Amino acid sequence: MSVVTQSRQAINLGMASMRMTYTVKSFFGGYMLRTLCQVVFFSSIGALAAGGEVTSFLLIGMSVYLATTLPMMASASTTWDRNAGTLSLLVASPAALAVVFLFRSWFFILTGSVSSILALAILIPAFGISVSISQAALIFALVIVAALTTYALGVACGGMALRFPHLRNVFSTFVMTVSMMIGGFVVPLDYWPAGFQWVAQIFPGVHALSGIREVMGGGDLTVVGFHTVTAFAVAFLWLVVAALSFWWLRVHGRKVGSIDFED
Repeated sequence: MSVVTQSRQAINLGMASMRMTYTVKSFFGGYMLRTLCQVVFFSSIGALAAGGEVTSFLLIGMSVYLATTLPMMASASTTWDRNAGTLSLLVASPAALAVVFLFRSWFFILTGSVSSILALAILIPAFGISVSISQAALIFALVIVAALTTYALGVACGGMALRFPHLRNVFSTFVMTVSMMIGGFVVPLDYWPAGFQWVAQIFPGVHALSGIREVMGGGDLTVVGFHTVTAFAVAFLWLVVAALSFWWLRVHGRKVGSIDFED
């Protein structure tokens, strides 16, 4: 079975998973409404406490954070096959585990991007923040970059979640919480000591957010491009980690004749 065929079948599986996870009503009337309230809450704190730049900082940060939240759900979704009893079949099959798990949860990239872009499109004018059409286009593109690159981190966490399935939600929650705290989403990145700033660099979404803030400030497009390339470079490293994790899962599982690592 070719990689293209494996990818296509994994994408189809992801489409089926998306239909099971969301309906139009549950996404727009449930999840989207909740996340809008979340962004409004933080933005309102900024408006009441300081206004102006603080409001813009929090609105942009929390809106982009939405784009990184759902892709991290790939950490939990990699265990779906284990819970369904089909992981052993994947391990025994000639299919590449890395390819299967890379494409099976792709819809989190879509839903993360849509939720973030909608939040920005609705709340930026609602809070009276001035953004040109060209800036908006760049910001929306970088939101997709944030979701796409963070997905690589989510898949890498998913590889670890297969080793410790009872911690599948802990991995994603821990990563999301730490990235929100030190990644420049609610507090400026340079507020933290140098060590924390270095740790923040391991999160691809942080680099995409830096590019968005550069666009908002009317900065140099070269700097924006640098942040974008860095986000993809960090994401690539996480994909390598994910591939090694899945490779180890297959090798160890075939060696001992079991995929239940907790025994």
